[in-house]
Amino acid sequence: MTRLLIAILPLAGLALGAAAPKESWGLDPSPRERAAIAEFGRCVVKESPTKARSVLTSDFRTTEYRDGLRVLAKVNEGCFRKRGKMRAGGLPFAAAMAEAMILKSEVPLNIRLARAGIGKTAPTYAPSDAVAMCVARSVPDQVAALFATPIASDAETKAAADLSTAVRLCSPKGVIVDIAPYGLRAILATASYRLLAAQES
Repeated sequence: MTRLLIAILPLAGLALGAAAPKESWGLDPSPRERAAIAEFGRCVVKESPTKARSVLTSDFRTTEYRDGLRVLAKVNEGCFRKRGKMRAGGLPFAAAMAEAMILKSEVPLNIRLARAGIGKTAPTYAPSDAVAMCVARSVPDQVAALFATPIASDAETKAAADLSTAVRLCSPKGVIVDIAPYGLRAILATASYRLLAAQES
């Protein structure tokens, strides 16, 4: 039996203060699950682009956002064709859609991010989201390089490490972003998409 399980959890920031406990952002997917959710996200974007845009540009702290993700997953269950079970938290699913959306254009991503970096601002909804937005605006070439890497690859790990200086410089005093490469890729995907979408509004 094919089962699709998307656990839509509140997307609390991945940022933490010096004495704050690390906040969970959802289930931690394995490389195989990451590949499956990426494929699912691409299909959802293809089938429901308008709804995907609406959800991805909304405030992820709200019930409406989480309900929107659930609806997108439910109405597009046909996109999950593999037998077995796929599970992912809300951020991996949102990030998969965001990355699919930002990579649709024929214009190189680094060029679009560079233009957006001096263009309209986009809202942020958590400390780590603000850091990701800053990174997307500040080092477009490195952010684009991360999205160009295969999921769960050595190249992805290196590209994420190459962003560590930008992450540190974009982090306000008392805020530390300490996450795995896939988590950094996820928050950069959602922030980058909102930044690019803001230029079209």
